[in-house]
Amino acid sequence: LIMGHTTRQSAIFPLLCRPWPVLEHLDIYLADGASEDNLFDAYVTRPRYVRLRSSDRSQAFNWTAPFLRNVNVLDVELPWALEGDSMGMFLDAISQMDSLQHLRLADSKTDPPPHQDCSACSSGRAVDVALSTFTCDATPPAVTHTMSHIIPRSNVCILLILKGAQEDADAFIPIICSHLTTWR
Repeated sequence: LIMGHTTRQSAIFPLLCRPWPVLEHLDIYLADGASEDNLFDAYVTRPRYVRLRSSDRSQAFNWTAPFLRNVNVLDVELPWALEGDSMGMFLDAISQMDSLQHLRLADSKTDPPPHQDCSACSSGRAVDVALSTFTCDATPPAVTHTMSHIIPRSNVCILLILKGAQEDADAFIPIICSHLTTWR
């Protein structure tokens, strides 16, 4: 499902506003500053796999959408992974996802993100998540930032893909290793 300009949203809206009780795989791509605006809240009840992508920033997603609570696989790809205020909302969401087993966070850009203060950083917030797999495909600062807020169990299968210059990755390896030692 690709959502872009408002006119296209309004044309497709009536087609999507109907029950989807057996929908298990949902792939949403928001383009050009669009927002999903609670579109699926009453209609999608038990998706197992949800992929959220945006050409804009992470604030486009409604992280409180009820259908996210039943997700087994969450795949999020945003221009700068999770940043600023969206990290707190994302942590609230994954703490409610009791069935979440596989989490992939990806960054679609390799340049540094615009600076935004992170509300989760200022409070030192971290969320324990019982994942089977955790993938973070992002710049080294985004990987370390994410790892400081998400704490999977010690038996999680981890894949970290560091984007950007090798020198940047080398500088962040000790930080990444220190985060790994805190995971239970």
